[in-house]
Amino acid sequence: MPPLDVDEARKLYPLVGELEALALRWTAPQDLIGLVDRLEKQIDEMRAVVERGEELAALDDRWHALLLSACANRHLMRLIDQTKPLLKRYDVLYFGGPDRARRSIDEHRRILAAIREGDLTEAARWLVQNWVNGAAYLGQDTRRPSR
Repeated sequence: MPPLDVDEARKLYPLVGELEALALRWTAPQDLIGLVDRLEKQIDEMRAVVERGEELAALDDRWHALLLSACANRHLMRLIDQTKPLLKRYDVLYFGGPDRARRSIDEHRRILAAIREGDLTEAARWLVQNWVNGAAYLGQDTRRPSR
């Protein structure tokens, strides 16, 4: 396995964010509303996992997959599915402690709140921000408070 390349990851994280945001915007609002309760339940589960000190990456992946599950553009979804595995090995750098995980969960709540309000532009903005913040965390010392 090649060594971790933080510069590569910092380019891929925002790319995935933009692709996911595009998928979100291309999903029918009524289909997204139909996912709200399940997305909320997964956020609650994510918070419980973080409070127990357990790993969040798999639940985060499931949340994002559910969020995008109603996107009917199979070509876009294939691009996302091909790109996201390139980031898996960076999860250990991204989820570097409970503070970062809690911030990520809060961002997920903001995405969900915007969907509830029918504001897909705001939801997409927070989705991209979630990924951009992830890229910013890469390579930072998890013992120091991040910005």
